Amino acid sequence: MKIVVIGGTNFFGKHLVQTLLDENHEVFVFSRSKKGLNSFRGKFTHIQGDRKIEQDLLKIKSYGTFDVLYDQICMNGSEAKLLCDVLGSSIKKLIFTSTGSVYDFKNSKVISEEDFDYHSMNLKFVDPDVYDYQYAKRMCEAIYQHELKIPVICVRFTLVIGENDYTKRFFWHLERVFKDEPIYFPNLEAKLCFIEEEDAGKMLANLKDKMITGPINAVASGSIKMSDFMSRIELALGKKAIYKTVQEGGAHSPYGSETDFMMSNEKAISLNIPFKSLNQTVDGLIHFYSKTLKES
Repeated sequence: MKIVVIGGTNFFGKHLVQTLLDENHEVFVFSRSKKGLNSFRGKFTHIQGDRKIEQDLLKIKSYGTFDVLYDQICMNGSEAKLLCDVLGSSIKKLIFTSTGSVYDFKNSKVISEEDFDYHSMNLKFVDPDVYDYQYAKRMCEAIYQHELKIPVICVRFTLVIGENDYTKRFFWHLERVFKDEPIYFPNLEAKLCFIEEEDAGKMLANLKDKMITGPINAVASGSIKMSDFMSRIELALGKKAIYKTVQEGGAHSPYGSETDFMMSNEKAISLNIPFKSLNQTVDGLIHFYSKTLKES
């Protein structure tokens, strides 16, 4: 297959690109800089540009028709519409990296793909003055599904974790405990779901061969209660967490949620997409970060 990846030089995008290279596809990577490219093993073509600029997207078009385009970094409706206008006639399938944040998590329900329908979006309103992540990603999905007359898959990712996580959200908790710094959780009994970074990249690669369209959740089986998560960290570090009862001084956990954040992966499982054990992934990552802190 002839495949172009917009983004793909960071975090789980690297696993996507490397998997495609390992499968001997003709791979093109579109990114603003060459940073991260030297980590790939195999032959690929780098197209340098900014996806917000029409002339840069036309560089992709100059390479002809692509079997699949992966959009890893679309952040609002205007960017989605521009890509449709410039490249819509040059791609046979689009796979968009979306987010579980398109859902409303208001109770303990396990969320399935049907819980947000892009048809509910008003396409006349694209980008509000104040950026709203949920609205923006919903609009990206809606525009891609409405504008493109090809198969479109919107992959709704839960929290992605791994050793290469540049957001350091997971690591943040271990560092706070290690340094005796306070942590605030709105609800320590809230349950969250995750997916491991390599699984995330490989799932994206896997989907190019699946005869599906529309949304699909990207999440490992099960969930972890935040109180259990913190207990595992305390055990690994041999220290007790210090909890704040009010939000102040940067103590709010990046995983702090009032309600459960749980997504179903039944659709992915039905397509034989594999996921690592969530408990083993979390414990392995806690071990990795605790060792890093102790040796620093």
